[in-house]
Amino acid sequence: MTDQARGILLLLATVAVFSISDAVGKIIAEAHGGLMVSWGRFAFALVVLPLVFPHRIGTMVRTRNLKLQLTRSIVVIGANTVFFIGLRHLPLADAVALGFASPFITTILAIPMLGEKVGVRRWTAIAIGFVGILLIVRPGFEARHWAYVLPIVSSTFWAFYIVFTRKLGSTDEPLTTLFYTPLAGAVVLSATAPLYWDWPSANHWVLLVLLGVLATVGHLTLIRAYRLASASLLAPYNYASILFATVLGYLIFGTLPDVWTVIGAGVLIASGVYVFHREAMARRRGESG
Repeated sequence: MTDQARGILLLLATVAVFSISDAVGKIIAEAHGGLMVSWGRFAFALVVLPLVFPHRIGTMVRTRNLKLQLTRSIVVIGANTVFFIGLRHLPLADAVALGFASPFITTILAIPMLGEKVGVRRWTAIAIGFVGILLIVRPGFEARHWAYVLPIVSSTFWAFYIVFTRKLGSTDEPLTTLFYTPLAGAVVLSATAPLYWDWPSANHWVLLVLLGVLATVGHLTLIRAYRLASASLLAPYNYASILFATVLGYLIFGTLPDVWTVIGAGVLIASGVYVFHREAMARRRGESG
């Protein structure tokens, strides 16, 4: 099996792990709220990571850009928390589909923050992508829950996260970046826990621990996938998450996306794949596209 094939399989495994994590998070969020989900995800990931890499603890804590690491971590806390607050009220597939806005927002942010150039074709794909978002949210056409805006807010946080991660890639090891995220999340959310704490049942404690394990496994397989295959090759496979979310949403929560959500997700996926394709071509040619 080639490195590219292994990379694709690892990315699909990553998508499956994160989809299961989202489903587990929705179960906890419906019972205890989104902040409890974020706390569990970060706190137990912080416990699991040193257990997986006991001899790399010294490497984990060393960073050449502490300010950016902490800024990125705060952004991730916001992305996770806002997403899980929304997931408490939304069908799993709808929330995941709206999360597909992240590549478009990332492309827009890369212009001022990374100095990248975006041509007419990518701007057109971005505009079409936002039409896909409108098809899912359908503002003004029917009563939609206010929480439909939260996955889009979360996508904005994730876009900043991706940009900051690109910047850190030139200074810090991936394991260091992976460590600071749960560290900051556990500290911030534990310090504010009295504001939202709702004592979990024994079963929900197990699910909170599982969140930390899934988060760690998912990020490790993601890092490995991108070491084996290029981002442009792997990008389309990220959209398998809508399939996993639809299946899990039906099996666990008995919900299915409606036809407009399916159409909107299709528009988002097609536009997102084109944006990734144009970015890959632009990098190879050294031009905007």
